[in-house]
Amino acid sequence: MRKLIRNIFDVSKLLWKNQISITDGLGVINEFESEFKKFVGTKYALATNNGTSALHSAYFGLDLKKGDEVIVPSYTWHATVMPLLTLGVKPIFAEIDKNTLTLDPKDVEKKITKKTKAIVLVHLHGNVCDMKSFLNLKNEHNLFLIEDCSHAFGAKYNKKIVGSFGDVSCFSLQGAKAVSGGEAGILVTNNKEIYERALLFGHQSRASKEITIDYLKPYIKTGFGFKYRPHPLAIVLALNSLRSLEIRKKRIKKKINLINNFLSKYKEVGFVKSYPKTERGVNESLRIFFEGNMGDKQRFINFLKKRGIKAKEESSGLLHTRQIFHESIKLPITEKIHNIIIEIII
Repeated sequence: MRKLIRNIFDVSKLLWKNQISITDGLGVINEFESEFKKFVGTKYALATNNGTSALHSAYFGLDLKKGDEVIVPSYTWHATVMPLLTLGVKPIFAEIDKNTLTLDPKDVEKKITKKTKAIVLVHLHGNVCDMKSFLNLKNEHNLFLIEDCSHAFGAKYNKKIVGSFGDVSCFSLQGAKAVSGGEAGILVTNNKEIYERALLFGHQSRASKEITIDYLKPYIKTGFGFKYRPHPLAIVLALNSLRSLEIRKKRIKKKINLINNFLSKYKEVGFVKSYPKTERGVNESLRIFFEGNMGDKQRFINFLKKRGIKAKEESSGLLHTRQIFHESIKLPITEKIHNIIIEIII
């Protein structure tokens, strides 16, 4: 109730001042970007109208071009990968680790070619990728790392917040996320050129004051054609949500422990594991494995529902099977594991 009152009050202030567009001043957007980059520990932060546009801007910020290859997981929300297609970049799908559900560095390494420019790490369902291995691959092959942290607010590797390891990292602030503006997103980076390219890509109205790199200055008046600026009212909600993240983290952790304790009694249930030196982020869903007979899987889901646990079949499909990617590859580990996942809403 306190959070609701705070949101109503802050939204009302903006409405009273008629600050309902970025043209009325950055105000709360600057405030949110400042707090968010401090939260992650980066030099730059750029708020967008959703997480997909944050990813699109990030890929453009890296100057990815037609014919480049970027290695991605198939087991992720399609928004992680779709923006690559608009830039003519080819996504190369790799296997996930069967225990953590995150991208498998061993399979990724097998798929690195002369055309590979980057790896997209998705810290899925709050679980952190194998950062040690991927940082080694980045350095060994001179690749960009992009972190998609939309499911892992506050997650850590080696006591450091995820989102601070990549060349650029993105967060969705959609309604189901731990930090939410209803619909919004944000990218963070320590690289000035990536930030300014991303800014020009979708925020031309800010460019005249912020662009400093000479080769970008001729594009200040037009930008690069997209309009990805966020709505101030959404950012008010996201700012208040960010400030209450630790409270929500404790509440969700308590719920997860209760659910896991209950499920540990059933031999058919397997649990997602985490890599050493990692700490799960805040995400309002988790995954378990049903290791019994597949014919009993739906009955077990119904059993959980009757006991007040919001269980269902996995809602995220496998991207390499989607028509738009025109792939004929097989990912046997990913496909096998995907078949036994049960999704639980916390």
